[in-house]
Amino acid sequence: MHFKDKRDDPAAPFKHSRRTSGGATVTGCVPPREPYRRTYALLPQTKDIVKRFDWRVAAAIGSSEQMRTVGHSMHDAGVGPREREIVAVNPKAWGGSLKTWFDQHYPNADYKTIETESPWEMAIKLLPVLDEDIALAQTDPRWADYDFGEDPDANGETIGRYGCFLTGLAIILRKVYQRDVTPPLLDELLVAARAAYVNDNLLMWNAAIPLFPAFDESIKDNKQRSARQLEELLSDGWEIILRRADGDHFVYLEDVKGDVLHIIDTWDGDRKEKAASDYMGIRAARIRERKPPSGSAKLLSSSARILDWVPPKEPYKRTYVLLPQIKDTIERFNWRVAAAIGSSEQLWTIGHSADDAGVGPREREIVAVNPKAWGGDLKAWFDQYYPNADYKTIETESPWEMAIKLLPVLDEDIALAQTDPRWADYDFGEDPDANGETIGRYGCFLTGLAIILRKVYQRDVTPPLLDRLLVAARAGYFNDNLMAWHGVVPLFPAFDDSIKDNKQRSARELERLLRNGWEIILRRADGGHFVYLEDVKGDVLHIIDTWDGKRKEKAATSYKGIRAAHIKPQGPLLSGRKVLVGLHDRRGGEWMADQGVKGCCLVHRMVQRQPVQIDCRHLQDAGITVICRLNWGYADGTGTLPQPENKDFFIDAVVQTILAARGIEYFHIGNEPNNRQEWPGFGTDDEFALTVDYVAEIYNEIWQRVAGRAKIGPPPIDPYFGPGSNNRDWWLYILDNIAGADALFLHAKTQTNDPAEVRSRERFTDGPLAWQYLHLKTVETALAVVPDRFRSLPVFVTELNPQYLGTRRGLAGWLSDNAEWVHEALRYFREERPVTGVVFYRYESAGDQASFGLEDKPIVLNAIKEEAST
Repeated sequence: MHFKDKRDDPAAPFKHSRRTSGGATVTGCVPPREPYRRTYALLPQTKDIVKRFDWRVAAAIGSSEQMRTVGHSMHDAGVGPREREIVAVNPKAWGGSLKTWFDQHYPNADYKTIETESPWEMAIKLLPVLDEDIALAQTDPRWADYDFGEDPDANGETIGRYGCFLTGLAIILRKVYQRDVTPPLLDELLVAARAAYVNDNLLMWNAAIPLFPAFDESIKDNKQRSARQLEELLSDGWEIILRRADGDHFVYLEDVKGDVLHIIDTWDGDRKEKAASDYMGIRAARIRERKPPSGSAKLLSSSARILDWVPPKEPYKRTYVLLPQIKDTIERFNWRVAAAIGSSEQLWTIGHSADDAGVGPREREIVAVNPKAWGGDLKAWFDQYYPNADYKTIETESPWEMAIKLLPVLDEDIALAQTDPRWADYDFGEDPDANGETIGRYGCFLTGLAIILRKVYQRDVTPPLLDRLLVAARAGYFNDNLMAWHGVVPLFPAFDDSIKDNKQRSARELERLLRNGWEIILRRADGGHFVYLEDVKGDVLHIIDTWDGKRKEKAATSYKGIRAAHIKPQGPLLSGRKVLVGLHDRRGGEWMADQGVKGCCLVHRMVQRQPVQIDCRHLQDAGITVICRLNWGYADGTGTLPQPENKDFFIDAVVQTILAARGIEYFHIGNEPNNRQEWPGFGTDDEFALTVDYVAEIYNEIWQRVAGRAKIGPPPIDPYFGPGSNNRDWWLYILDNIAGADALFLHAKTQTNDPAEVRSRERFTDGPLAWQYLHLKTVETALAVVPDRFRSLPVFVTELNPQYLGTRRGLAGWLSDNAEWVHEALRYFREERPVTGVVFYRYESAGDQASFGLEDKPIVLNAIKEEAST
């Protein structure tokens, strides 16, 4: 699945039957399935986040035509196929002789270097060597219809209509660097450099020239010059673009002979002869004194045997962001640039080669973006040729959403401050340093949007990263750094609508918007500041002040206007879907059947070394969707899953139980394994600490034996348990490492019986759960990180209840007359976060959970019955 020619049929890799390696590992390494050629652009591991953005983005653009792999790992650059080209950028940054290191550890590579202080020059040097004329035409059909500048489609300003100046600069760069520079590629670089354009697409000559160290001086004027004066400038090393006397066109001056100017007309790319009087003014750049060329190809030689493939010299871990092999030039730029930004923090490798993604170290993570674009089952292909990789997918139509999904999962509060010293001094917008407009001074609106994206996607979005994405998307700003809200929101498919106005709203109106799924940034009444609206309680607005990141209480009269984005329900969360309602435990299901209540219920059974018989057909026949929880024991010391010596017995017994069961729609294996109380031997000297990999191992063994014959899902985790562990780590590991699932199961509660807590946005105050909601909205943080492969699955909340009667940490259980809690919880699930079904915990008043029993609380049961019939 590494294409030697980008014009190849995307489905072709699935037609190959040859398999040279058999997918075997060699000394813990994975060889190529067959020979292929790879070029790796090796970047230094730059610490400064903004500088790293520049280098990664420039490399992504400069190596886009050849779809080269880009990364920061010497090992990644060295391993893999026999035919390897390594383009080392600024190799001295590694602190030693990089060539010697490769010669010793990864010999026989085609090794090249690029030395430059400018990422934009690096991008040019990564382009293919020029093998054609330097002449270009803005009307070339390959790019004439492309928009250009910082705000495409603003006025239909295409390269073909207005790109003469851009085309002239591209001709100069082609001549000076002898690389295949094109207008659309140069445009992408100039936008990314954030220094070259004003008013969308007016090229700032004196800002663009310093991006390319081949030049040391520039001229921009509108003076008349004679042919002789122009000839003298050419002889002194100046590259010149001429401005037509009427100011409406620019051409490239190639030569002067006598009184005749020999120009390349950027309109049609033709060479023409003109008089000096036709032009008034120049845009010129003087070529710096040339140094001896560097970076020529050097074949690394070694006395070592030449291998068919090159294994790692030592174990290491690698993540490869695998992009489809996109044919459209601009679209490919967008996806590469977005991937470079989104994976910058982790220094992940990006590329378009499935072979490159599969080969190399034993610990390999592959993040496949839109895998269906490959025309077959990509996971099955990897399983066959490059097995045992940690395989993940991202499905999205938006490169900018992909970038967000590539970010680390959020493990802290959503709150952000524009004055955070990590980024307060960074410029932002399309023209940094224009007026000293830093994030710390003017970045409140940008910070507010970052908070929204953190909450919705549950990823570690920061203002400088978001800024870089908005610039690259060329739809987020106008007049440098004024955010174009209606252009920004469509970049992220989590949203389906937007509002921008300066109207006064009451607290009640704002609360209604929040309840209807709107994420809101408030505009201060004087227009001088924006804050994030987190909640409304009565007449009080609870906001996160983007200035300092602190939560504050404000009056609605303090604000006039909103910038809002509506969350689009996805997959199993489609709004308007009926939510199944029911009770926990078998007797609860029987009460439902007796009352004629249709919905869902959960029955639980203990399975240990022998299978058990389960028959719930009478409940199924009564219109009840039955979920069965199978566990080794309970939170009484027996434990939800067995100790290792009983694992195989348990798995066999569970498999037999599942296959023989009747009337069950879904099974889940185990319960809240991240909570110590569910561990076998809890509270004794024989306690066995369940680990997330142990849980996934048990589940996968069961899955392999029942998949397609019964519907199962992984155990719900306790979203409120945190001492010494982060429950999100458990949830993410399970989702990423289970072989498959037919449904997902969650638990949710409020801390007290107060119905107002159902929609509360209050979060834990301390680590490791500062990112997590304190009440029912843990459902949102759980679903926000569900991988795309599970997005369409049904979701059941199989334990739903208030925890304490009044005060937190007081007496536990249900208030006997708390019908309103039931109604409010169902309103929440129907209006804000629809799921497939909810199961109220619990019916039976038994054991140490008797206070949660509802069988003696008819008011609550009647409310559940009423909601089930809604």
